[in-house]
Amino acid sequence: MATAYVTSDLRATCRVFSLTRRECRVVMHGAGLILLALLGGCDALRISPCTDISIPGIRVSVIDSVTGAAVAGEGRVIASDGAYSDTVSFTGTPSVLGVAVVEDRPGVYAVQVTAAGYALWERRNVLVSRADRCHVQSVSLTARLAR
Repeated sequence: MATAYVTSDLRATCRVFSLTRRECRVVMHGAGLILLALLGGCDALRISPCTDISIPGIRVSVIDSVTGAAVAGEGRVIASDGAYSDTVSFTGTPSVLGVAVVEDRPGVYAVQVTAAGYALWERRNVLVSRADRCHVQSVSLTARLAR
């Protein structure tokens, strides 16, 4: 019943200010959203909260430049953006999905990969951008390591 009174009052207000039917609908719609937000919060506006799922900003597949096989052994992937740095170490053969770094953090990164018996591999200016208000769009890299 309260909504009916509010709607009725808004229509009367629209007449007082000589608003067109369209202008009045815009005002009523805006007022309705505000009322909805006040009564029901984010759920009423269907704004979904962020999930607990982390999305890797960068996935790096680490392979041997000659054989094309995944590099086995010890190594690490370092992604840095200014003063921020994320380091992930791996032992054995990295996952088929690659080594994941910088979860849910947009930025422009320098990525370095080191592995025992291989030369340093580096890629600069790797852009990780937002996919939505909660997560980033993953970037996939292939680090072809040379001996």
